[in-house]
Order: sequence, then C-alpha cells, then structure tokens
Amino acid sequence: MTLGDLKGVAALLKKGPDLRVQNAEGLTALELARKLGRSEIVDLLSRAMDDG
Repeated sequence: MTLGDLKGVAALLKKGPDLRVQNAEGLTALELARKLGRSEIVDLLSRAMDDG
C-alpha cells in the first residue's frame, strides 16, 4: 500500500482500526489526509469515525 491508496485505506478500515492513533508528528490519519489534500480519504475516514 502506498500513501494515499484509497482502496488500501478502505480495506484497512474494514478491520476496525483505532482511528485516534497518532503518527510521530502527532497527527491522526484523518488529520494527515487533510494536510495532504486527500479529499477522498478524508471523506472515507470521516464516515468511518461517524460510524465508530
């Protein structure tokens, strides 16, 4: 999987990850997607957080 891989993110979300985990910079996956301008991934993660 590469950074910004929409299908990869969708597959991982099916496993029920903790979306509050932060990287070394203190960013969650959602925050990083926003920072990088990955709107499709932002939408996907936002929906997953709403469902969680």
